[in-house]
Amino acid sequence: MSDKSDIEWTDATWNPVTGCTRVSEGCDNCYAVPMTKRLERMKKPKYQGLVGKGHFNGVVKCHESALEIPFKWTKPRRIFVNSMSDLFHEHVPFEFIANVFTTMGQCHWHTFQILTKRPHILREFFYWNYPADKISYEAAAQDWLKCWPNVWLGVSVEGQHEANDRIPKFVWCPAAVRFLSCEPLLEPIDIGRAIPCGYYCDESVGHVDHPFWGNGNVKSPIDWVIVGGESGPGARPCRATWIRDIVHDCKAAGVPVFVKQLGSNPEEGYGCHRKLRLNHRKGGNIEEWPDDLRIRQFPKAATEAALV
Repeated sequence: MSDKSDIEWTDATWNPVTGCTRVSEGCDNCYAVPMTKRLERMKKPKYQGLVGKGHFNGVVKCHESALEIPFKWTKPRRIFVNSMSDLFHEHVPFEFIANVFTTMGQCHWHTFQILTKRPHILREFFYWNYPADKISYEAAAQDWLKCWPNVWLGVSVEGQHEANDRIPKFVWCPAAVRFLSCEPLLEPIDIGRAIPCGYYCDESVGHVDHPFWGNGNVKSPIDWVIVGGESGPGARPCRATWIRDIVHDCKAAGVPVFVKQLGSNPEEGYGCHRKLRLNHRKGGNIEEWPDDLRIRQFPKAATEAALV
């Protein structure tokens, strides 16, 4: 973990859990794998024995001592939780996740940003805290937001298949900010197509054809979208048109969008694609981008918490 981060949409990283397991194509060039290998060679205890041949081996470690770290950071900041793993990994006990949430609730001066590829486990954790046979969803959601008004929850999606699978399992979840990370973006994603229409269809609203931006009478269930191409050795192509379409849809929905980077292998054009020649190795220099992609917005909560 670090009290400073090069990740453009956060200020610091905090890793109470290390180790992971590949779940989809978006994991294939995961930056955390070579970083974990490097930390293992440096004899860092937290990162020993986590990587097998080419990827994480499924060993996951929970670090009780790390739970005290956010208390030591007295300056408010946005904190990316588990940048080197997934808090909602199958092997992380709910009791430990609850301890992480206790720390986040007590460190109310920070904003915590959690990303997962396992929204189904996030859902299980929610109902582990609030059993459906003992409390209504509405009351549970209200209590969740009261306890953790400084916790943003996000889900990673790299393609339409992952969006269709993960977003419906995610949009029900209460959060101060509910966000998507479309990175590494490996193909076009229609976010609206992945949000179940049932989220909107009720007597007061009626049917909505494209739920992401609705009909002007409803609020999108997504509060923020991060989008970026893949970086590093072997980076797969990311077409600027894919990013552009997401930016367009976010603007139509009134949803803040943050273009993180174009990636190490960016392409431009419709039909006939040409490689974009950028000097920045990750395609992260906003000054090199097409004008319409130079957009880095934050949700309103960002100005109400960590930036105060």
